[in-house]
Amino acid sequence: MSYLRQHTNRNNITQNEKLDDSQVKNRAGGYVYKITPWDQLNRFLILGTMGATYYASQKDMTMENLEVLSECLDLDGLRVVEMAVDVSVRGRAPKNDQAILVIAKACANSKLEVRKAAFEAMPKVCRIGTHLYQFVAFREDCGGGWGRLMKESVANWFNQKEAESVAYQVCKYKQRAGWSARDLLRKSHPKAATKEHNAVYKWVVAEKKKGIRNLPQLLKACNTVQDSTVAVAVKLIKEHNLPREVIPTEMLNDIKIWDALLEKMPVMALVRNLGKMSSIGLLKPNAARVAHVVGILNNAEAIKKSRIHPMNILTAMLTYRNGKGIKGSLTWTPNQDIISALEDAFYLSFENVVPTGKRTLIGIDISGSMTIGESGNNWGNISGLMGVPGLSPRIAAAALCMMTVRTEKVNCHTMGFSHNFVDIGITRKDSVEEACKKAQGRFGATDCSVPMTWALANKIEVDTFIVYTDNETYGTTAHVSQAMKNYRKQMGIDAKLIVCGMTATKCSIADPKDPRMLDLAGFDSATPKIISEFSRG
Repeated sequence: MSYLRQHTNRNNITQNEKLDDSQVKNRAGGYVYKITPWDQLNRFLILGTMGATYYASQKDMTMENLEVLSECLDLDGLRVVEMAVDVSVRGRAPKNDQAILVIAKACANSKLEVRKAAFEAMPKVCRIGTHLYQFVAFREDCGGGWGRLMKESVANWFNQKEAESVAYQVCKYKQRAGWSARDLLRKSHPKAATKEHNAVYKWVVAEKKKGIRNLPQLLKACNTVQDSTVAVAVKLIKEHNLPREVIPTEMLNDIKIWDALLEKMPVMALVRNLGKMSSIGLLKPNAARVAHVVGILNNAEAIKKSRIHPMNILTAMLTYRNGKGIKGSLTWTPNQDIISALEDAFYLSFENVVPTGKRTLIGIDISGSMTIGESGNNWGNISGLMGVPGLSPRIAAAALCMMTVRTEKVNCHTMGFSHNFVDIGITRKDSVEEACKKAQGRFGATDCSVPMTWALANKIEVDTFIVYTDNETYGTTAHVSQAMKNYRKQMGIDAKLIVCGMTATKCSIADPKDPRMLDLAGFDSATPKIISEFSRG
């Protein structure tokens, strides 16, 4: 007999009690629904485990997700590979690390067809040298050796690129995770596709870099720049698009060097180096290069092509506005035009979203468990999500919800909740920074039924509830699914519930048996679009 049937005389089963046999206890002590292994794998691919929660350390969450990854590989390894490729190629996650790890573990799978599929997918996920070094390190951790498939895969990663492209990779991305291009070439022994490839490989492994025949012009320029003047370095940067990593350290405080680097700088590198370029005066108010930077950040096509994730732009904006780096002693005076351009880029980095025209209520969980990474009422001094001080799941939720608020324009209200309702005052006229600040500085227990009970008590007509939470609900009120049913019945509205999970836990407040409830990974760049489609459907 089910738990629910044993308690048919009870009108209200609280969140601290089991509603039915399909529920499990979350880390806070409340009962919620366990998501499928596939949904949890999707969360891990998008969210990673950097956020942790008050109730679980990063290590515990990582181990839990690795167990789920193993379970999914046993169920359908080919599907696992496809999921990792999709998240990585579409730029759905703030970091590529999880997709690389999943591919690495699939490459060490016991099934040959899974290994082959994973090795074939590797270059799609590992698009730059840093990714490749990380893949090799992850696979070694997973117990994989240097067998035939491994050697062929790494060798092909080099050989299937144009020689100039390989040259760029080996000079820009020198090493990571204990591996370098030199290490990988010595392990994989690639048979050079062309004489230019062979010259690149010689350049990588040789102690003396000069005098190698058939060397691509880029590597010749790398050799020359090491002993050059600033004027020569500027000329070489413009002619050969030299990356910052090959410029002698003593030149990296020269404004002329950075002016040359900026000309063709990729979007991701541009966003990461805004502080440095501001510190040396290249981006001071009314400077000519400010318009160049703003133009790139306002270019929808460039933002889309770069695959830069909205959360990476948000972290860049929060860091840049602070006027100091996360690490080190670098400081600068923020340029307000650039801050505004970063906000524009934040919205451009999402997939296209269509207004729903539905009456929408967004509830942001502002309870204590959503504050990991914060400190007091400022951006804090401790490491938050993705290593950014002050960036907590709650602050990220406030920023992400602005995409929906800006898109809907009308009939969209945003509230905060912990154990009760909190009017945080977010409106469509707020900047992302203002929305983040409005969501800060409040603590309390977690009761995810508050948006529904508040809307019902105040007779607020809602077609779609959107809740951003870590799912660590444990209120003494009714379960969320009960609160939704009660709202639908008393208001006569067949309302929907969309739950955006902000940490990679294995549970959700959304009832998987209810077709009008949906569980999503909060940091997915496609989330606002999915929200719109589900709400309109």
